[in-house]
Amino acid sequence: MTLLAKIAVVFVFASSQPSEQTERPLPHRNLSWETIRAENYLYIDKTPYLIKLLETSRKLAILTRPRRFGKSIFLQMMADFFRGKEDKFEGLAIYDEGNTKYFANYISKSREILPKWMEFPVIYLNFRDMGDFNTKDEFAVKYVNRLKEIAFSYQLDPNFWQSFDLNVLIEELNQKFNLPVIILVDEYDHPLQYALLQLKNKKLAQDVKGFLHSIFTVIKNRDCVDLAFLTGVTQLGPSRMESSGFNAFTDLTFDKDFAGAFGFSESEIKDNLTPHMIKFAQNISTTQIADKVSDNSTSPEDNILEKLKFWYGGYQFTGTADACKVLNPVSTLESLMNQEFGSYGISTDSMDYFVRRFYDGGYSLDRLRKGDSAFRQYLLQNVHQSESTKVSASSQPSEQTERPLPHRNLSWETIRAENYLYIDKTPYLIKMLKSGCRLAILTRPPRFGKSVFLQMMADFFRGKEDKFEGLAIYDEGNTKYFANFISKSREILPKWMEFPVIYLNFGDMGDFNTEDELAVKYVNRLKEIAFSYQLDPDIWQSFDLNDLIEDLYRKFQLPIFILVDEYDHLFTFLTGVTQLGPSRMESSGFNAFIDLTFDKNFAGAFGFSESEIKDNLTPHMIKFAQNISTTQIADKVSDNSTSPEDNILEKLKFWYDGYQFTGTADACKVLNPFPHWKA
Repeated sequence: MTLLAKIAVVFVFASSQPSEQTERPLPHRNLSWETIRAENYLYIDKTPYLIKLLETSRKLAILTRPRRFGKSIFLQMMADFFRGKEDKFEGLAIYDEGNTKYFANYISKSREILPKWMEFPVIYLNFRDMGDFNTKDEFAVKYVNRLKEIAFSYQLDPNFWQSFDLNVLIEELNQKFNLPVIILVDEYDHPLQYALLQLKNKKLAQDVKGFLHSIFTVIKNRDCVDLAFLTGVTQLGPSRMESSGFNAFTDLTFDKDFAGAFGFSESEIKDNLTPHMIKFAQNISTTQIADKVSDNSTSPEDNILEKLKFWYGGYQFTGTADACKVLNPVSTLESLMNQEFGSYGISTDSMDYFVRRFYDGGYSLDRLRKGDSAFRQYLLQNVHQSESTKVSASSQPSEQTERPLPHRNLSWETIRAENYLYIDKTPYLIKMLKSGCRLAILTRPPRFGKSVFLQMMADFFRGKEDKFEGLAIYDEGNTKYFANFISKSREILPKWMEFPVIYLNFGDMGDFNTEDELAVKYVNRLKEIAFSYQLDPDIWQSFDLNDLIEDLYRKFQLPIFILVDEYDHLFTFLTGVTQLGPSRMESSGFNAFIDLTFDKNFAGAFGFSESEIKDNLTPHMIKFAQNISTTQIADKVSDNSTSPEDNILEKLKFWYDGYQFTGTADACKVLNPFPHWKA
């Protein structure tokens, strides 16, 4: 069988025109630090708390908070700080500090001049991102694969990987950089919570606890690790875990100097969010902001602030009278974006179950209430009482919005996992599969839903059946179109199977200055994919796409799917050319792809048609119509509209319509999917 015969489908997506940047928009809950800074979203500066952490000279520290409190953003910010990404910090408090002054004693004396910024080696781990597991060994494999991905990113020698562990990675990084190593761990408690709350397996939790103990013991014992910082939801550190590894970490959870590290203080809101509160006040009815608001407020924005404090405030992580009080940052931002008070929190409850199941002491809620430890007070007041519980106790709860609208930067994974509204585009995948097209390319402007579509395709071919419930393709399954490729030894063909997928996003590979630099990034991504499938590392001495395809086929004995997002990013970065398919490139490789860009059958694959908007977004248009003035929607709107939502639809079409990707009269016209998703 030829190599091409092993590849079932290759789909390549790209952009074809630049997108307009919005000035300092509010960030959605799922945006990364990278996106917030790169796309100029509003960021409330938390770098002063990093300065505090560095000034304390604490080598090992842990800080816990409820979910959706900005922990991951903080850790991502720390990672870029230590990596020397100076440009990301312009305008922030730590910018003039630089990242070398706190490590001057560790930096080689051979340097005549100490620069303000340097790249330090960083080991960044997020245990939640490692996915599900059923045994300790399965978790250990995912953990080691993540370490190997980090090793690849630093172009370390793979010869030492036969006996690979954290000790080896730390040693190799220290030798390569001759600098201290920084270790950052997000969601450090997730494996324990997953074993207990999801699998309800106490034995597995004990095994995972022992494995985590070994990880943190390694960190504690390495002198070249100058800073290790952990964040999580539950306090499993020195006060709860009988482990020398955990006990080495200083717990900052109740340290008043770090009480405002996560969340928004009242002063931060006033300093950064006043324009948004003014806008909110202009669009919200007087009755909505009058109830439960202090009579001392002197302006509309003060009214909004009082209401925000009523809904999302009350978090205090120390017992002192002068301690900083903070509001939940995600709920505060989403309330301002949606211009509506309501419950936007993700529950951080079930801690009683967690304690009962895991700790043999068997703390009941009654014992917790009578106890006087800081942990128990924190458990009762801040963690067990989830934000949704606080909201339901108020006298004016807002109705939870069913199927919230997704922000432009949300992934397919998040959209489906957190029940965001998704306008079903799987019928276009069915069209592709029925066409029998094996090599295809489809280009659209930026921000047109291409990445979400490709991520959806990847999960479809990976057999993630649960992600497609309720969508057109669910009953189809993913095997019917490839029955001829599947081994005849199977007596019964299942509806869903896992096919091997090679998913590449050239836009995520970052900048490069030479062809060799690009090649290294590309090969490292292929190796990360190989790791994710637990392939044999012996092949990696002469590793290329051919090897990866060959090994995947050998392992699965199934066709392979290759999905490439932003394929033209490499060319755009160099020359600004974008349409690089068969009509533009003198290349037999490119010319093998069928260009679907102007195929009328796929004209509506990206973007929203008028019928899709009516079928899916009418409740949101009605809400929009209720909050917007008559004069605003009257201008430039057709006189034929018969309802407020029709007025809004006409206005949306006026602003965001006009995209037609074929020249035929009956071709589907679509609206840009992102600008109008938030009213």
